[in-house]
Amino acid sequence: MTRYLFLLALISASATSENLCDPVKSSDEGHWPIPEESFTKEAAIKAADDLKYLLSNAGSPDKFFAKNVGIDFESAVRNDLVLIEGYMLKVNAENDLKENNQSSKWSLKAWCDFLKNDAVTWH
Repeated sequence: MTRYLFLLALISASATSENLCDPVKSSDEGHWPIPEESFTKEAAIKAADDLKYLLSNAGSPDKFFAKNVGIDFESAVRNDLVLIEGYMLKVNAENDLKENNQSSKWSLKAWCDFLKNDAVTWH
C-alpha cells in the first residue's frame, strides 16, 4: 500500500522546476498521467530498489502484492519501469539541451512523446 501511495504522491506533486514538455491531462477516469517533475533521480533509484524487491518475490500470489504493495505484480513492475525509463529520457534531453547538442531536438521529442504516451500510473 505504501508504494501505491508513493505513486499517487508523485502524480499530485507540484512543479519544482521548469518543465521541458507540455503537461499531460488525464483523458478519462482511471488514466493517471505522471507529471514531468516526478521523474527525479531519487524516484528512479527508489523504483530500482522497489523493482529488486518485486522481482525477488515474483513467485508470490497476487494477493501478496495487493497486501504489501497495494497493486498486482505486473502493475507494480510497470510503474517502476516507467519511472526508471522516464528519468533516463529526461536526463538525456536535459543534457543534450544544456550542451546545445544537435541531437537535442530528438531527445526532447523522445522525452515529450514518452510523457504523452507512456508516463501513466498502472493500477
